[in-house]
Formats: sequence, structure tokens, C-alpha cells
Amino acid sequence: MPSVTRRLKRYLFVALPLFGFLEAMERSRLHFYRDTSQVKIGPLADCYVETAGYALMAIAMLIIWSRQASRVFYVGWTPVILFAIVKVGFELTGYTADSMGSYGIPISFYSLGLALAVWIMFLIAQKQNR
Repeated sequence: MPSVTRRLKRYLFVALPLFGFLEAMERSRLHFYRDTSQVKIGPLADCYVETAGYALMAIAMLIIWSRQASRVFYVGWTPVILFAIVKVGFELTGYTADSMGSYGIPISFYSLGLALAVWIMFLIAQKQNR
């Protein structure tokens, strides 16, 4: 039976991608009612891709013991990190690619930080489950 600290770590590892999923769901809802997204792949807004990506990352954290966890994680993480890098690049060159978050910082900077934090936590979780 897993110890309490091991269970707590597992819940914390799942909490971060779930936070990203909920945040992306909120942005998707806003985009659905008001076309707020400025970065799109054809008719598909970035917030929908990010929602699916964070959902896949959360699923990968739940099945971390499986051989498929790494594949599921990177299928979700890759588009999220690519969108975040592109949007941060747009922001740094003066093009407004995302709405402003807390303290006037664009949401794309938070998205990049969250994607990197989830990746680091996934690597830690994988190392602990070997």
C-alpha cells in the first residue's frame, strides 16, 4: 500500500496539469462567446488545442506507471509549449498575441511557465516510478 506522502505527491503532480486544463477551459469558453483568441491554426483557436493538451498531460500523470504515459504526455505537451513559445515571441516583438493577466503580464508568459513546470514535474514523477 502506498504511503501517504507518495499519494500526496501523486495528487500534486496531477493538480498542476488540471489547473492548466481548467484555465484553458475558461479561455475556450470566453473564445466561444467572444472571439478572443488571436493565434489560430485555420479555424481552430489555440485555446481549444491547449485544453486538449492539458487534458492529455493530466491523463499521463494519472497513468504514470504505464509505458504509454510518456507518449500521451508529449502528444499533449508539444502543441501547448509550441503555442506558448510562439505567443511569447509575438509579445516580445510587440505584437499582442494574448490578453493580459495579473499585474499586466500577458497570459502567454504564464502559459509558458506552466507548461515548463508541468514538464519538470512529469520528469520527476517518471524518475520516481522507475
